[in-house]
Amino acid sequence: MPEVSIKILSNDEIAKKSRGLKKQGKKVIMVNGVFDMLHIGHIGFLRKAKEKGDVLFVAVNSNQSVKSYKGENKPIIPEKERVLMLASLFFVDHVTIFNESKALNIIEKIKPDILVKGIRPDPERLEEENVTTSSGQIIDKIRGVSSEGINNSQ
Repeated sequence: MPEVSIKILSNDEIAKKSRGLKKQGKKVIMVNGVFDMLHIGHIGFLRKAKEKGDVLFVAVNSNQSVKSYKGENKPIIPEKERVLMLASLFFVDHVTIFNESKALNIIEKIKPDILVKGIRPDPERLEEENVTTSSGQIIDKIRGVSSEGINNSQ
């Protein structure tokens, strides 16, 4: 079995990889999120996202990023473990970590053909308007299951 850690790339490496794959005519799909407490909703969401193209990139909020908007008790699972779990999924092609509270910079670096977002009522976290106006990306939405409400005491 190949080492999954080779699927984990820096922001610059994943941007370069995206450019190369797009030159080959591949359709690049991107999702972003915390992916804390990986669960069946995440799995279904990621599988459906992968079906929309050839290559699935997952951008994961860093520990610092998550703490800035979810509080000091989050994330429950450290970033290195979250990205390793995601990279272990056969339908996830590459994973990267970003430090900002919103994924706008990494979206601009990857320039996906399709940015897939989960549908959940959190308007302050959505980047759609900025992404569609600044880089012309197509945004697709998939309804999913959330782990909101889970905390360290459970």
